Amino acid sequence: MANLFLENLVASYDRTNWRENTEQLYKYLHRNMEDTTETLQELFPATWEQRLPILRPVPFVWRIARTLSTLYQKTPARRFVNLSPSVEEQVKKIYTRLDVDNQLLKLQEQLVALNNAVLWVMPDNRGGLRLVIVPPHWHDFDMEDPLSTDVEDVKSVRVKLPVGRDTSSGMILYGIAEITKTSARWAEAPGKLQGTGFFNEEGTNPLNRIPCAVVRGAVDPGRFFANENADLLQAQRALNLSLTDIGYTAGLQAAAIGVITGVSRQHAEEIQIGPETMIALPDVDQSLEFVSPKADLVGYNASVRSYLEYSLSHMGLNPDLFLQSGSGAISATAKAWDSIEREIEKTRHKNQFKRLENQLWQIIRLWVKQQNNGVDVYPDSEVEIEYYEPAQVIDPLHHAQALRMKIEDGQTSPVDALAKSEGISRNEALNRVRQNMQETRLMRESQPALDGANVQGRAAEITKPATLIK
Repeated sequence: MANLFLENLVASYDRTNWRENTEQLYKYLHRNMEDTTETLQELFPATWEQRLPILRPVPFVWRIARTLSTLYQKTPARRFVNLSPSVEEQVKKIYTRLDVDNQLLKLQEQLVALNNAVLWVMPDNRGGLRLVIVPPHWHDFDMEDPLSTDVEDVKSVRVKLPVGRDTSSGMILYGIAEITKTSARWAEAPGKLQGTGFFNEEGTNPLNRIPCAVVRGAVDPGRFFANENADLLQAQRALNLSLTDIGYTAGLQAAAIGVITGVSRQHAEEIQIGPETMIALPDVDQSLEFVSPKADLVGYNASVRSYLEYSLSHMGLNPDLFLQSGSGAISATAKAWDSIEREIEKTRHKNQFKRLENQLWQIIRLWVKQQNNGVDVYPDSEVEIEYYEPAQVIDPLHHAQALRMKIEDGQTSPVDALAKSEGISRNEALNRVRQNMQETRLMRESQPALDGANVQGRAAEITKPATLIK
């Protein structure tokens, strides 16, 4: 009994499958379909090459990631607590230069597809900073506390990164950097690069922390990354292989096959079949007919579509909206309900990325301090962020009336309503509302004068003497 108990305590997890599956998901996210070809070789070793010309890949993973990644499609409103307006404007310029919103949009797409995403903040060669999204399967994290999943408790991390290109073959060369809270060196790298410093010549880590931020799904104790989206990977494979199989089967039965009996093989090979050709079979025992396979392609297609609809519905998506192939137009109500069904996952991602935003800002702040000889250019502060997403309006008229009532009742303001609907900052919305109100006031003030001028002009035209046309 004791031995059995010990066997249950000592467990191992094969990370090889996790890395391989994550790598395939990463390739599918970037519309790389090599995995489909490799799977065809395994399933059909004798005929896989015949199927390649009719390969029917579908960018399913890519589309899922694009559809569900909406947080940064519109620029969010960031507020840096305890920073003065002038300093906050400087920070926003840094964010613009680093293209933070676009990078975080890509990061969310990777989170949706892979269930893990890692963002590094590194110094560049021009004295500035850069954001680098490194695939999760290129990492190996070693934790100080086995029960912790926090980046703050990382003891060391080995990460694979490109270091150059081989001039003769054109292939990208990679190295492995080993980074701790105090050191950073190339542990494995080609040529003289091995053993040299990663962040600086001394091989130190001046931040005293691992300069990366991580978003991921639910993590099991003792592991750093979440499980890969194995169901999404299998759905992508099944879709590619099933559609390819349908095309291959349809091609085989597109032309009928001639079957002749009662003649030798040599004579059969000499028979020409085609237009303006007649065949005489003198022996009553001889016959010629054409047969065609009757595969149930309709049922095959229905089975594939049924599986796809089940997969989409369990991912929180409306199959008719996603496939855009319903029998009729999609109603605004259906679109609104689809948006509501996604709200659970959106809320989870919002919480994850709000935490990541603060991690990112702290790392940027520390790098700026280090690059300015230890001067604390930006004080410690938190990031408050509000995401703007396009609202699904079912009835525009009633929506506008309800919004006006909320403004009149003091539940919101024209500025807040415009900022939310347009996905802009509150300051920008305030300026636009002021400008719109000023232009409206000017138009109303000038309208009576314009109307009077028009009336006088029309009266003058009426009193003009008639002109005879010769």
